[in-house]
Amino acid sequence: MQSPLVSEKKRKSVVACQEEEQKKRQCVLYRSELEMRDAPIPCSPVTLLCEEPPDEMEEYERLCLLSERHTCAFVSGEITSRMRAQLVEWLIQVTSYLRLSQEALHLTVNLLDRFSWLSLPQVSPVNFQVYGIACLSIAAKFDSCKFPVFEDYVYACGYAFSVDQITRAESQVINALNFEVVAATACQVVLLLSRKRPPRAQSMALYLSELSLLFANFKKFGVHTVGKAAVLASHLYLNLATDWLDQYPAPDTELCAKILLKVFQDATLSDSRYVRGVYRRYNCEQHFFVAKGNS
Repeated sequence: MQSPLVSEKKRKSVVACQEEEQKKRQCVLYRSELEMRDAPIPCSPVTLLCEEPPDEMEEYERLCLLSERHTCAFVSGEITSRMRAQLVEWLIQVTSYLRLSQEALHLTVNLLDRFSWLSLPQVSPVNFQVYGIACLSIAAKFDSCKFPVFEDYVYACGYAFSVDQITRAESQVINALNFEVVAATACQVVLLLSRKRPPRAQSMALYLSELSLLFANFKKFGVHTVGKAAVLASHLYLNLATDWLDQYPAPDTELCAKILLKVFQDATLSDSRYVRGVYRRYNCEQHFFVAKGNS
């Protein structure tokens, strides 16, 4: 039988050997990390695909297909067009407050209209706003990796709805849409077609497309038509060439452009708080004061 002293020495020797082995392993790992850091990064298929932007015509055709797939009419029921405009204008203010993108706003309205169309009996003036918040929350998650938390939406709606109510509404929206959240928007079409155009023309086209969100009558046009019409109307107003737009087909573009220009002129003179909210958003130096027009 070994004495306690011998057993303790043996144990310390084993522990020392284990510590030495661990130090060697850490040195090897550290050298490997340095070699990996200094080594050239191989190009993955995703990196190669993202190096060059997609062809404009191919991307436009893809947006047209998505637009036709998710086309829906505005069915009023208990929700009037005035109530819809009021909620959309409030959502515009919330997206500005939460610093969300214009694409998130357009996707929010798209989700809201599609959900209202598919789930008309569930939507009422009482819960219309919470469904709007739920659609905004879903759109924000799809638009950016950094999205607001539910408490931000609770604060934005003045604590009228709880986190549980918003999450429950989110689940209802996603299930009603059969998880088909991604959709084409007029904002995507505007950004695509005006990518190589003057910044002022792009800002005005975005302003016109955002004004169209307030009016349910534009639902009769596809979003690709509204997007192209917004670009056409902005170029006509700013006396820019428009012949290059002929290569992008869209039905009723000229009619939609005329309506957008009429809405633009009315918004400049209107005292309606719904229109004035969008007007203030684009009446700034960042957007070249396009809401004022040429005045």
